[in-house]
Amino acid sequence: QTFNRNDIEYLMRALNAPGLFKYKSKIEKCLSSIEYDNHIARSEHACGLRFCPHCGAVKAKKKLDAFRVGLQMTKEKCNRIFECTITTTPIECKADFIKQREQELTKGISQFVTSSKHVRSSKNKKGVITGSSRKVETVHCGNNQALSHAHLALTLEGMTNKGAWLKEEMIREELKKHIPSFQDLQIKRYKAS
Repeated sequence: QTFNRNDIEYLMRALNAPGLFKYKSKIEKCLSSIEYDNHIARSEHACGLRFCPHCGAVKAKKKLDAFRVGLQMTKEKCNRIFECTITTTPIECKADFIKQREQELTKGISQFVTSSKHVRSSKNKKGVITGSSRKVETVHCGNNQALSHAHLALTLEGMTNKGAWLKEEMIREELKKHIPSFQDLQIKRYKAS
């Protein structure tokens, strides 16, 4: 609740900018009607705007849940699925900066999954990454900062030409080549629950 209150105070000050003022009443109504039930926040008058701390988090959770359902369905066909979270360095919470960072992240991941030496293609028969899916998100992280990150699923088939499984360090190095603002990678093998 304290975290949400701090977000609300900051956001209300930020929305005094002429370009954002039209959203102020919607977000104010949404954030002032938040109630907590079993540690779950619900807004009686949800605004649905993506930069609202409450509605943005709800949308991100729904998309992540759908992403995991997709992984679950894929799991039946491929038993080696890795779930990655790629984070970038925080940026100032301004629409232009956020848009630029999301485009950079999307472009970098596209280059990674099309041109990496580990991706199997018609030219590269030895590649081990056979498929991928991604979702790019930006969340407000306080102190006028936004954090853009991506959830990436990779399906792997077989071992690299050196006879070993693709390692986290290899993926990390490839991502650093394509994403200038790359900060961290978390990767784990997806297991059906």
